[in-house]
Amino acid sequence: MNEIIKEYTKAIGREKRKDIMVIGFFVTIFLLFVVFAIMLGSFQAKLLNSRTAIDLNDGSIKRLSTIDAIKAREMEAYHQSRFFMDNFFEFDKSNYQTKLNRALWIGDNTVKNVYKDLLKNGWYNNVVDGNLRQYVSYADPDIQINFDRKPYRVTIRFEIVLRGDTYEEEKHPGTIKFNLGDCSVDMNHNPHGFEIQNLEIIDFK
Repeated sequence: MNEIIKEYTKAIGREKRKDIMVIGFFVTIFLLFVVFAIMLGSFQAKLLNSRTAIDLNDGSIKRLSTIDAIKAREMEAYHQSRFFMDNFFEFDKSNYQTKLNRALWIGDNTVKNVYKDLLKNGWYNNVVDGNLRQYVSYADPDIQINFDRKPYRVTIRFEIVLRGDTYEEEKHPGTIKFNLGDCSVDMNHNPHGFEIQNLEIIDFK
């Protein structure tokens, strides 16, 4: 009888040790998760607060606060939108291939599809063969960007102005919309780190 009681006591002890080990394991995992979350939050805060920008006045590097970094990113979004418009819609015979390549480089397949549609309709041939200069004139406000969520949503109202030495000036109003998605910065081709996505021509006459 004593042997049975001893074995029973040992079995209970083993089960208790197992329970303690299991509880200890989960407590350790939980503590590691908490430490990781704290470290990640600290790293993100440091990353946001350590962004820098180049001062165009003297060329020095300035550290940006979180708010400054957000404002700087919004300015980059605006400049990327202008960069796209200036290259996709504003050109002449001497530079249209170079400028279109720049615009296509920073866009997804929807940009390429819009380009193909305009090409098929003879838009670029009219400019090149007629030796015309094509300009972009913006409406007021020229570029509207919704910064409430990502990707940023951009709406642009504008006029395409066609001019030539012996050509009567033409104006073609238009409205386009697209998203600005974050992407890797490429200083040669995409210095602002945005991709033009989901390009739609809402109105173009």
